[in-house]
Amino acid sequence: EYLRENTFFTYEQLADKLECFDIGDYRRGRIIKDARQVVENFCYSTDPIMTTKHIPERYVRFLTPLKQQALLVVAKRMWELVCIPQGGILLPLRNYHLIKALALSGMGIVRECSHIIVDESHNLSPATLQILQQTAKPVLTFGDYYQALQGLDKPHHLPSTLNSNTLTRSVRIGENMAGFYNKLMLRHPIAPEAEFLGNNTKRTQIEVYKQFTFPEKPCFILAYSYWSVFWLAYTLYLRNGSCHILQSYKNEFDWLIKEAIDFFYGTKKPSHYEFYGADSWLG
Repeated sequence: EYLRENTFFTYEQLADKLECFDIGDYRRGRIIKDARQVVENFCYSTDPIMTTKHIPERYVRFLTPLKQQALLVVAKRMWELVCIPQGGILLPLRNYHLIKALALSGMGIVRECSHIIVDESHNLSPATLQILQQTAKPVLTFGDYYQALQGLDKPHHLPSTLNSNTLTRSVRIGENMAGFYNKLMLRHPIAPEAEFLGNNTKRTQIEVYKQFTFPEKPCFILAYSYWSVFWLAYTLYLRNGSCHILQSYKNEFDWLIKEAIDFFYGTKKPSHYEFYGADSWLG
């Protein structure tokens, strides 16, 4: 569902307002959901206009060119309504919407700032980096491409005129691990710019375990996929434990579980992308 400023729409209601219709087996409610992802991909890019390149690859494989164009039309209309609400339709305004709008404006960061310092810059979206490049103030960024959460390539192509420096010595990792990390970096798609150096005042100890065990105390667990989240939640339930799923992922997780139940009992063909290509519950 969509919610903003006490205005609530189901996907079906929003489909009515956007005059979105079914295209064969491509249901309009699903089109609305997919359009949200197209808009998000556009917002994270530096592209000035939205095109079919912003449709996720996992969708493209199962959409005909006609369905892709229809999805693009809906996504463009959705982006227009995010920027300029009309007809009582108030769609959620996320941070990435605001960042993209600012990047498209070309205004950069406000002049009141004398210096801009950005930590963990390896995770900046291309649109955010675009804003920094549009800013006529000194910008200092600190990051590590090897820690980037998205992609296996340098996420940003910085101007050749930019002053840069590579820090190679770690304050956390002991010197005994330097050889291991240097061999590991040689196998990474991003070629190392310098040799990794450990902290000569520390020694790092490695503990190996072959089977996942649940921590005895509350902690934060990073899951590889929604299926991993499902397994963790279900296992905790069997152990009379509990968990909290981040709200930003809860709706997606609920969607997957509902689709899984219907698919298991054969009452409905799933539309969640985790089931793409699956003809039956067994595969």
